[in-house]
Amino acid sequence: MKKMLFAVIFSLLTVIPAFANKFLDSLNREYRSAKTDTAKYNVLSKIIQEYLETGSENYKPDAITGLLDKTIEELRRKKDIRRFESFLHLKGLACFHTKQYDLANRYCDSCIHIAEKYGDNNELGDLYMLQEMVYHILNLDERRVQSLYKAIESYKKAGSLEGQAGACFTLGNIYLANKHDDLALKTFLQAAEIRNTLNDSIGAGVNYLFCASIVMKTGNLKLAGEYVNKGKPVIHSSVIFQPLYYYLFYGRWLNAMNRKEEALFNLEIAANLAVKGNQRYQKPTALCEMAEICIDEKRFGKAKQMLEEAKAISDKERFLSTKINVRKVFSKYYEAIREPSSALEEYKIMQALKDSSNQNELSRALTSSAMEAEYSKKESERAEVQRIKDEEEAQKLRRQKLIAYSTGAVLIFVGFIALLLYRSYRQKKIANAIIAQEKQRSDDLLRNILPEEVAQELKATGASKAKEFHQVTVLFTDFKNFTAVSERLTAQQLVNEIDFYYSAFDNIVTRHGIEKIKTIGDSYMCAGGLPVENLTNPEDTVQAALDMRDFMLKEKQKRIAAELPYLDIRIGLHSGPVVAGIVGTKKFAYDIWGDTVNIASRMESSGEPGKVNISSSTYELVKGKFTCQHRGKIQAKNKGMIDMYFVEDIQCGIK
Repeated sequence: MKKMLFAVIFSLLTVIPAFANKFLDSLNREYRSAKTDTAKYNVLSKIIQEYLETGSENYKPDAITGLLDKTIEELRRKKDIRRFESFLHLKGLACFHTKQYDLANRYCDSCIHIAEKYGDNNELGDLYMLQEMVYHILNLDERRVQSLYKAIESYKKAGSLEGQAGACFTLGNIYLANKHDDLALKTFLQAAEIRNTLNDSIGAGVNYLFCASIVMKTGNLKLAGEYVNKGKPVIHSSVIFQPLYYYLFYGRWLNAMNRKEEALFNLEIAANLAVKGNQRYQKPTALCEMAEICIDEKRFGKAKQMLEEAKAISDKERFLSTKINVRKVFSKYYEAIREPSSALEEYKIMQALKDSSNQNELSRALTSSAMEAEYSKKESERAEVQRIKDEEEAQKLRRQKLIAYSTGAVLIFVGFIALLLYRSYRQKKIANAIIAQEKQRSDDLLRNILPEEVAQELKATGASKAKEFHQVTVLFTDFKNFTAVSERLTAQQLVNEIDFYYSAFDNIVTRHGIEKIKTIGDSYMCAGGLPVENLTNPEDTVQAALDMRDFMLKEKQKRIAAELPYLDIRIGLHSGPVVAGIVGTKKFAYDIWGDTVNIASRMESSGEPGKVNISSSTYELVKGKFTCQHRGKIQAKNKGMIDMYFVEDIQCGIK
């Protein structure tokens, strides 16, 4: 088995990019000459690291994941904990490369526990940096900052200046992005000092350039110029995109100093370096700054040419801030050439992009007033318990005094105290039973109206923060002929009918681990993938939809046979990001928001009775699991033409 495991590495050589072959050939020779398992594992670790670092576009998940899993299992059986942790760390990196961020984070947590046990501070620093990368992808800036502080502390204990400098630079960028300029400046300067200690003038220069960009905002151009000058060694960097920072920030400084032609020259170099250094998203930034200079100089033709190029690039990038900046300068351009209608149109687009950016940062906090009664009740319960305890202490004190006053009355006094203690015990027992009963009722009520995780958070902290979920599948149902059927029923019969169907739906979504959100008349809404994120929610929710469809079809057949009125159902699903949290101060409820919810509703209204209609987003996530019929592009109200699919059934052989 061991020989088979080690032999697997040679199959990797056929799928690794050609530029890495020379290094891997060297590792191959080193592996063949290794005499011990320890030496072989060390070479194997190097090969996997090199494989992961060749770039995500060349990464073959199956080739490396199987090898890692086998190695980890073998080390687990051998109880080789240190080496086990090392390969577990590599598995976390592999999961990160394949965008399995939740798994990557879990492997990090396991590795951190082991590294802490053995005091491996350098490894701890690397693990916290990997966690920071995961949190960066998930837009969790607070957790990023926490991970970076832990990484810096671990690197300090390990004596790793290189690790400290890298973590400080990343931390500075987070502060800068969140407009904490004072903290950002302090952190970049700290990183620059560490780089100087390492005699790394280029690394220090990059940090000084970011200091210059911050100081420029304050209008202190003299100090900004000093930092730019300190950043000049960056132009000698072998990393192509790093000189970009120098020419970009130097160009800004020259513009601020009213040296327009020099500024244009340096910004043009920055724009060219952005393309060469695979930093295309930076080119629109340089082009916009050049365009603003041209607008000020009344060189409008050149300005428009630059802005159109910047727009063409930014439209293909995912950075909203770049798109906003392009529209802002376009608005300025049209205003300068006296085309107010075009300027207004660009301004409106810019504001819409800003609104979109703000919506992504939506955070709703539960107001405390709805829970004040519950907290007051708990305080009253604690006060009652304390009162009983105080009363017991007072009784003990009185008993001691009575014993001291009269030896002759000892027996009577003891009997009296015993009676008081018994009554006190009974009162305490009754009070505790009442408290426990009320607490249980309160807990049961909270769990019935809120998800378990949210209810626990409310009990623990007194509040529940809104949370962003990056992949949730939302399901809507609606009864087709509900109004016609309801007119033939009494009020009680109508309620019984709705309860019958919704109770069946509740059982189905519970079985598939899906969260019921709410019912709105004859519409039922639920979502998979929250309040605990998971990767299987598209498949789980589609299967639940099929179960609902099948239940309704069977019930329809029964009622037709019995000559009773029946209902048809439309079901629609869409997958995407949502924000979830608690709203209101009275009769508060867990709810979700976002365009994903709106599109899911359109999927339901654009479907057909007895059919499960899904969007292309959901289809891409489940197409290997279910048989689907492409409907083409269908007009959806307020959403335009959307690709839609009918889910026919689960594919053969898929369980």
